[in-house]
Amino acid sequence: MKVELPKLGVEIDGCDTTREELTSRIPELREQSKMSSEDTKKLRHLNINVQKCKSDMAACVSRASKLEVEVTKLQKAILDAGGTNLKRQQKVCEKIEGKLNNVKKELSEAQVTLKTSKSATKKAEKARDAASAELEYSEKKVNKLIDEFNILETNMEQAKEAFENAKAVEKEKKQYLDEINKENEELIKSQSMSKGAEADLVAKIESIDKALKALERQSQHYEDEISKLHKAEEQDEEYDYSDDEDEDEEKESQEKNTEEGDISMSSKENAGQNVMEEIESNKIPQMKLRSNQSSLPLLPISALEQYDEREIKESIKVLEEEKEVMASNANMTAIAEYRKKEADYLAR
Repeated sequence: MKVELPKLGVEIDGCDTTREELTSRIPELREQSKMSSEDTKKLRHLNINVQKCKSDMAACVSRASKLEVEVTKLQKAILDAGGTNLKRQQKVCEKIEGKLNNVKKELSEAQVTLKTSKSATKKAEKARDAASAELEYSEKKVNKLIDEFNILETNMEQAKEAFENAKAVEKEKKQYLDEINKENEELIKSQSMSKGAEADLVAKIESIDKALKALERQSQHYEDEISKLHKAEEQDEEYDYSDDEDEDEEKESQEKNTEEGDISMSSKENAGQNVMEEIESNKIPQMKLRSNQSSLPLLPISALEQYDEREIKESIKVLEEEKEVMASNANMTAIAEYRKKEADYLAR
């Protein structure tokens, strides 16, 4: 079948080619098959001749039938003239002719059989040669496959050894991977903790920014109050020193309370916390002053002459620079602890 299939495929391709060629020739042949006027005349002439020949053949047939009747009569007359011996010899001749015909028939059949046998013998010899060649090719192929199988067996043993080695390496790599995964999990946990701490720090920085903005607003408020005091001093010429003394006493008591709070807090905080305490502790008197803005004394020029405006501005500038430094180097943990202790201090 492997040999016949390509042949049949080639034959099919040839038939397809022949069919395409014949199909392409159909229009041309149709044009050629159309009869011209000359062909029509010739056909008509031939039909006339055919009819004439048919009439002649009919006449000949009728004449032949008459002659056959006469021949039959003559044969019967001959037989009658020969007698029984002639009839017997006639029958023997007929039998011999029958046997001769049978022998000829058998001879022709034997010749056909012989010819067929010869062609079958040639085909068988060709098939034998093809089978021998195919057997030889198959033997070579089998030997080649055996060699390949032996090579594959050798490679299979090597592959088994390589597979076992790969399994051992895989086991080691798996252990190493498990260790890396554990380290990765620990790093993820530490990263999550770092993110939480970072969020806390961001929140604390935001709270510090808010506190700084509040301090800036308070500073601006105090500057506005000072300007108001200057305006009020220009309008009033008299000054009530008793109010000034009361204010000084109140201020001294506030500073004393602040110093006591600073001493109690400094025993529990580090140096960075003390810096923040100085800033935050100033809020207490500032809040008190804000609540008592309506009772601020009106100072005359003679009372304000003891202060130097340039020195006050320089002090304000130094304090602002310190404030910016402390804002950039703020210890968030110290601030949180200070606020907690400040709440306890205010409650006490």
